[in-house]
Amino acid sequence: MKKAPKHTRAGRKIVAALQAERTAYTRGEVRTIRTIDLPDEPGVYPPEAVVKLRDTLGVSQAVFARLLGISTVLVSHVEQGRREPNQMMRRMLDLMRADPSPWLAMVKPRAKAV
Repeated sequence: MKKAPKHTRAGRKIVAALQAERTAYTRGEVRTIRTIDLPDEPGVYPPEAVVKLRDTLGVSQAVFARLLGISTVLVSHVEQGRREPNQMMRRMLDLMRADPSPWLAMVKPRAKAV
C-alpha cells in the first residue's frame, strides 16, 4: 500500500487558490488579478538613424557596441542595413535618443600616462 505524498504548505496554498479560481469560473465570475499598462512599441531605426544616434554620442562603433552590450559586428551590420535592430536594442536606442547625457557620462576619456 502506497503512502499518500506529504503536501507542503505552499502546495496547499496553490491548490486552494486554483480551486477558488475554478469555482469562480464555473459561476461565471470575471476576476481580474492585475491590470498593467505596457509601453508602446519601440521606435523604428533604419541604418541612417542608428549612424546619426551614434554620431550624436560621438563614439566609434566599438564603443557604441559596448554601451549597448552587443558586438561591434552587429552594430556594423545594423548600420549597413544588413540586420535590423531587435526590440531590446530599439528600446535602448529610444533611451539614448531621449536623453543621451547618461550615455555620454559613461564614455570618459582615459587620463594620459605621464
